[in-house]
Amino acid sequence: MWLTKKIMQDSKEVQMSTGRVTSSDKEQITVQAELEYRLPKMVAPYGVASVPPEGEQGIIMNGCCMGVQTDTTELQPGEIRLRSAAGAEIWLKNNGDVWINGQRFAAKEA
Repeated sequence: MWLTKKIMQDSKEVQMSTGRVTSSDKEQITVQAELEYRLPKMVAPYGVASVPPEGEQGIIMNGCCMGVQTDTTELQPGEIRLRSAAGAEIWLKNNGDVWINGQRFAAKEA
């Protein structure tokens, strides 16, 4: 870990790579890219916290796990979907509708 910190201090450029999450629990996350990253800091927008499941593709930037690659084919630009590994889901649609676990809550008409 001290070596990663030293490399990051000496480097002025952004270093990015992708790898697979090889171990994951609330105590330790490991991402295998060209190097193995143990306990990378997880970076996400304010209010969003997650522990990525094993097998997902992690995105590493300067030793921090920036997140995991997710399927966005169903999303329109501006929409947000939160999904757990077990399938619980909240989807905020551009038309104002909110979908929770497949149930639609329609936007109020103005």
